[in-house]
Amino acid sequence: FSTANFLVDPHRPFRRSLGEHGEKLGIRGHVTSIKGDLGRLAGRLLDAENKLTYLELCGKDREERLDNLEREVEQQGRYVSELWDHMQDLENQSRHNNIRILGVPGLDSLERSTAVLLHSILTECLGLDDPAMETERAHRTLGPKPASEQRPRLIIARLLRFTDREKILRHAREMGKIQWRDTHLMFFPDMSKELAAHHKKFTAARHRCMALGLKYALQYPAILRI
Repeated sequence: FSTANFLVDPHRPFRRSLGEHGEKLGIRGHVTSIKGDLGRLAGRLLDAENKLTYLELCGKDREERLDNLEREVEQQGRYVSELWDHMQDLENQSRHNNIRILGVPGLDSLERSTAVLLHSILTECLGLDDPAMETERAHRTLGPKPASEQRPRLIIARLLRFTDREKILRHAREMGKIQWRDTHLMFFPDMSKELAAHHKKFTAARHRCMALGLKYALQYPAILRI
């Protein structure tokens, strides 16, 4: 810096020094502002980490609760299945002495009750005129009375002894097609719809056994033995 320049502008060095000092102050201000922004950003990151940790803990808790709920639902499902099987067993055991007869026409003037009609069928069709064979009750299934051209309601009869029920069904199987007063009758054991559906699955196998002359037995609840 020359003496001539100093003489022309003696304050120039001071202004330069002040300018440099101002620039330093501005830089320091920016640095301070950046530090403040970084501090706030660090605080936000910490909050985000805390929230993420909380969400992870909540997620694990919900997973555990969901696993427990699934195990409980599975256990309840097994329990309901056991109750259903038990109920089905009780229902079918209560029908153990029952038979169903399909195709029986309506009563006439000489047959004033279903029990009398049943006795006529057993004696005329199956030749079972056994005084020791007792019927507890016999009735038609519930429902409106069908028209003359419609199929009559089937008869459900409960025998006093299981051996009598088996005797009737055995005679019906041995006779095959049963005609009574120009109508075709069919005899079936009485059972629930669910058990009947299981028995129906063996129809093809039973027909095959009959075609081959094989002896078979469809045992309770739904077991085919050859």
